[in-house]
Amino acid sequence: MSGDLKERLRELDQKYRSVGIILCDDFKEAADRIEALEAQLAEARADGMREAAGMFHEEQVQIWSQEILEGLAMADLFSPSTYDDKIDAARIVQKELTDIAATILSAIEKGEG
Repeated sequence: MSGDLKERLRELDQKYRSVGIILCDDFKEAADRIEALEAQLAEARADGMREAAGMFHEEQVQIWSQEILEGLAMADLFSPSTYDDKIDAARIVQKELTDIAATILSAIEKGEG
């Protein structure tokens, strides 16, 4: 739970207790529910990170790179003149795919995805 919200709930709980109004259970229950939801969210994010990391292992990136280059070659958009050109192109595509993966993983980690 965000520190501000948790602190505010505690302040309200103390305020109502100090004047003898027994509403503190509602605030405590709300805080407990928020903490439980945050724990579920953290677990879901961790699951998402594991899933995304599994998708982007090196071998998979190489396969995707090869498929992209083959697709470009079939469409006559890329035709390497030498083996070195083919290797360089594969490295460039793999780097871009890795950058995309890093962006996705970062978004998941921040809760944006």
